[in-house]
Amino acid sequence: MNALTKYCASVQLCLFFAGNIHATTLDTWGTGTEVPPPVIPATHCPVLTLVSAEAIPGDNKLDKYRFVGTCNINVAPQGKPPQVKKIDVAINAEWFPQMKRASEVVIIKDSDLSVQLTTWATCNADPFVTTGASCSAQGIGASKFSPALRESDVPFAKGRTTASHVASLSAKTSAPGKFYENTKITAVQGATEGFVGSDAQFTVLVSGGNGVCPMELDYGDGSSGKSKPSDHGPNFVMSHVYAKPGNYTVTAKPLPGCEGHATWKVVIRTPTITGLSVPAEKFHPGEQAKFSVTGTAGPCQYGLDYGDGKHATWKEHFGSGKIVTATHTYAAPGDYQVKLTPEAPCVGGRSTSVKIAAPVVREMLPIQAVIVGEIAYVTVRGSGKPCQLRVSWGDGQTQEINNGGFDPVKGTVSLTHTYKSAGKFLVEAVGINGCLGLAAKYAQVNTPFKK
Repeated sequence: MNALTKYCASVQLCLFFAGNIHATTLDTWGTGTEVPPPVIPATHCPVLTLVSAEAIPGDNKLDKYRFVGTCNINVAPQGKPPQVKKIDVAINAEWFPQMKRASEVVIIKDSDLSVQLTTWATCNADPFVTTGASCSAQGIGASKFSPALRESDVPFAKGRTTASHVASLSAKTSAPGKFYENTKITAVQGATEGFVGSDAQFTVLVSGGNGVCPMELDYGDGSSGKSKPSDHGPNFVMSHVYAKPGNYTVTAKPLPGCEGHATWKVVIRTPTITGLSVPAEKFHPGEQAKFSVTGTAGPCQYGLDYGDGKHATWKEHFGSGKIVTATHTYAAPGDYQVKLTPEAPCVGGRSTSVKIAAPVVREMLPIQAVIVGEIAYVTVRGSGKPCQLRVSWGDGQTQEINNGGFDPVKGTVSLTHTYKSAGKFLVEAVGINGCLGLAAKYAQVNTPFKK
């Protein structure tokens, strides 16, 4: 066993930097020996995004880049089997064309591994932009511990970004002197009340730096979300759907490349149906039967079974004393059981009954006097459909009328008759075949005036 192998076995983990054209950095295995595993991953940093740049082509001055993303890093103790974990990183990279020198600082902050790694090398071109750049490793260092690394393991990754992307981000750099200043989380804002099953939206405010602030938003219910590397401040908007009611503390936590933290409290309630009632004592066939639905705490979708084989789905947002009116038209008289069934996450099933009374004749309006041969107009008031009438005109003629029933808005039926003689005639309208009631009025028929 050589000296390097002994040294590698004595530290927490061993790392090597892949030279693969698609790799970025931090290919790791941590076997505790100098021998790598049989199969080395092509890349251990599959997701890295350039978020800011300060580089002017041809000015022969220091070019700066910042990348954020994730790397798969072995966090197993020495001598233990590899335990690869996806960890968020920030990478500050520099290229000094005069000296042909490239360097990068890899910042790792994780519960299992918190370290800052630095590498530097001599290259024939900017390795971060140029595909095919050739580099010779010059050195590597780390904070907090000293990993055993071979210089041959640390060539720089190639082609991590493009010149056009660098130019676009460089144009947006507003404070070149503060390029490496981290953006800071300053506050979390959002609604103080939300509802189970609905989006709860939160806004994280940041300041300083380049506006890029990789972060994790802990929603307080065991789940969390991360900002996108391409997102820029000053506002980061993220949303979450809570599965249970409760009081939650939302915490914005910085990832590498960001600083600060902030919290917000939100109360999540369950949408609940609190009542189903029938405002009127009864309705008639053909009329709109009305039902009042009340609820609390937000959006609720529910089904109504009207008891006559018909169903409907309603979606409302309850709260602040709101009363929703649902309507249905029954075709036949009877007593109906109406059931309301909420859909999850809404709760609170309800039921009520509604009486649909038989169509009924209520009254006959006064009949305007006519002369013999003129049309007499008769208006009968009532409720419900259908309502078949038997009308006796008082002159010996009888008529059965089936016109569908009473108008649902006006509550009337219009009838006409022409008398052939003068006199005072009693007009009677009687409901038949399930329609109830009777109404009557006199019709005055006069003799035509003779000159």
